[in-house]
Amino acid sequence: MASHPLLLLPPSAGKASGGTGDPWQTCAPHRFSELAPHRQAVRAAVDGQIRRRAALTTLFGVSDRALADALATWRAIDDAPTLPAYERYTGVVWDALDPASLAAPARRRLRDWVVVVSGLWGLVGADDPLPPYRLPIGARAGTLGGLAASWRGQVGPSLEAAAAGAWVFDLLPDDHAVVVADADIRRCRVHIVTNTAGGARAMGHAGKALKGRLARAVLEQGPRTPSALASVQVPGLTVLDATRDTVVFVADR
Repeated sequence: MASHPLLLLPPSAGKASGGTGDPWQTCAPHRFSELAPHRQAVRAAVDGQIRRRAALTTLFGVSDRALADALATWRAIDDAPTLPAYERYTGVVWDALDPASLAAPARRRLRDWVVVVSGLWGLVGADDPLPPYRLPIGARAGTLGGLAASWRGQVGPSLEAAAAGAWVFDLLPDDHAVVVADADIRRCRVHIVTNTAGGARAMGHAGKALKGRLARAVLEQGPRTPSALASVQVPGLTVLDATRDTVVFVADR
């Protein structure tokens, strides 16, 4: 059994530009390098769709105005300088997690525990070197079809090996969580809700910062079981319900 759990997080649409590392293919192998064949299949499907000029704004999740930049970024992906994934991702979740300010023990957990579910890479370790890129998990890439469904049949063995029987804390949104749904892992889904007149409901964009703060608290406090996770102290969140495979936090008013 692994000595620590895993923490599943989404990537971000927003990403830092530039980088200081070598191009990704010349760096040390990524944590999940065994997924390389399917990564190439995704690349080939995207390239084919670009050649056909078919639904490219939807493919990259951008506006017409931003399409030229998205295409340029894609075409430069093999030669672009890299950053560790935890520096590349700059969206609300990752800004709230704020990896750069973590103390040494939490930084070690970041590198060991965090796994990102990605439309392009499948699974990504927190310190894997990544170039700038844009490819949302909800995209449909040519003959490969929907990326989430495509990766669902690929990532199970890799995630099972990485977890090695330890708990996997799943903070993914639903469109990313489907990718790992078939993996044979001890998975604990983590939800953040808000109380309304009609009862508790899932938080949308407003919950992303809270999710980042929760992820940070997990890395700082180091829970290893769902019951320990339910005891994590997070400003702005209170545990609403906890079972063996689900922990629900409610946003404080």
